[in-house]
Amino acid sequence: MKKSVLLLIILPLLVLNSCSPKIAPTITSKQNPISEDEIVLVIDELSFFENDGIKVGTVKSTDKGFSTNCNYDDLIATIKKLCRENGANILKINNHKLPDQRSSCDRIEATLYKVPNYKIHEKKIEWSKERKLTWYDFKQETQPISALGYGAETSCELELKSNNTNLFSKAKLKVTNTFFCNHSWVNLKNTQNDILLEHEQLHFDLSEVYARELRKKIIEKNFNIFNLMKESDKLFKECIALNKERQSLYDKETSHGIDTLEQKKWKKNIEMELSKLQDFSTN
Repeated sequence: MKKSVLLLIILPLLVLNSCSPKIAPTITSKQNPISEDEIVLVIDELSFFENDGIKVGTVKSTDKGFSTNCNYDDLIATIKKLCRENGANILKINNHKLPDQRSSCDRIEATLYKVPNYKIHEKKIEWSKERKLTWYDFKQETQPISALGYGAETSCELELKSNNTNLFSKAKLKVTNTFFCNHSWVNLKNTQNDILLEHEQLHFDLSEVYARELRKKIIEKNFNIFNLMKESDKLFKECIALNKERQSLYDKETSHGIDTLEQKKWKKNIEMELSKLQDFSTN
């Protein structure tokens, strides 16, 4: 099981005044609205997208200088709502500008699409209790060297991001647990092996345990502009080390999913841990 980690902290910016960013949509082919429960897939600017559906329109966020509530996640949440109102289930980012000396905001230009099956275009999956992995999600076509001798390999990542901190706003940190489709592999002869699929799902679930542990510790800390970088980095590294150690133990004790009895024990324990940390779930 392959684990990769990333720590991303955005440096502080001084805010002199505040206002709201402008979201400017241009809807050219409005579709029937979709519900809050339906997925709007976000495809980043570096990823290829081939439209197999309908172009609904475009959207652009702008800022005149120093706005608030305009970091990437805030903007995406707002634009996703716009997508649902206009029946789009794909949000393709075309251009993403980070905060700089001219603006305290992230700025996004994107295209909205309605496609028959968004899963075809999925490159990564954030952990969700409703969205379980399928073998279809393991999209790496060639067997990586790290997977030699194994039936499958899961690539997931814990990520820590901060908002744009300043002297007048409280630091906010966001933890995500993400499965990467194009870096996860399965031997075709195992695509009917439900026990092995459960084993890979439990790797993802175990990462979610540590994502929630990290969220819990972040809430308990009093971060500010002066200690954010050092203290959050320390917590993140501690969490990653514990997760890595536990992932290795899980593989060892279950013989990579072959020992079904041990796997059942691990499944029960992981479910219990997730339940105890339910207050620190994002969904």
